Amino acid sequence: MTEEAASLLAENRADFRATEDDSDSKGAGRIRLTGSLGSHDPAQTRLEAMYLRYISIVEAYIDSLNGYLFRRQLAGHEPILRRLVADAELRSSSTWSDRKVAFSRYHTFSIETFGRWSQFDAGIDVRNAIAHGLGSLTRRQRNQKTRAKIRSIGVVLVDDRIVLGTTALDRCYVICRELILYVDSQVVTT
Repeated sequence: MTEEAASLLAENRADFRATEDDSDSKGAGRIRLTGSLGSHDPAQTRLEAMYLRYISIVEAYIDSLNGYLFRRQLAGHEPILRRLVADAELRSSSTWSDRKVAFSRYHTFSIETFGRWSQFDAGIDVRNAIAHGLGSLTRRQRNQKTRAKIRSIGVVLVDDRIVLGTTALDRCYVICRELILYVDSQVVTT
């Protein structure tokens, strides 16, 4: 599962880089305003899509691993216990807070002990702005604490708008890959 997640990250990165040069010239001059929802910049949209994809790969990996670890502990147990664990597994995949609690409570290690957790956590805020705010901070994110978190990982904010560059995207890739490998190392040792 770890190899699959790391490979998926790398394949997405390679695909993006292969199409990056071709698509830059196609999107030039195509920025248009869309009113209160913001503007459309094809290059920025591609960067946002990859950023969102990287964070989503980690999220899917953590959720899949969580489920695997639950099922591994249940082998041979009663059906009622399996249903209770299935409910716990579902609840633990709702938010990142739920994921962190599940790993600490049920899988004997904390995801937050990852040395660059605060950077990944800031990446989650960037992902949420992309997914829920079309690249702008959501109402919930429009505070100084969240702005500082996002800026701390080299992501530029122009007013409430996220502005990504390839450096921020590359940083996200590295942190995501390191988190996947870190979580794997903790599972092996527990």
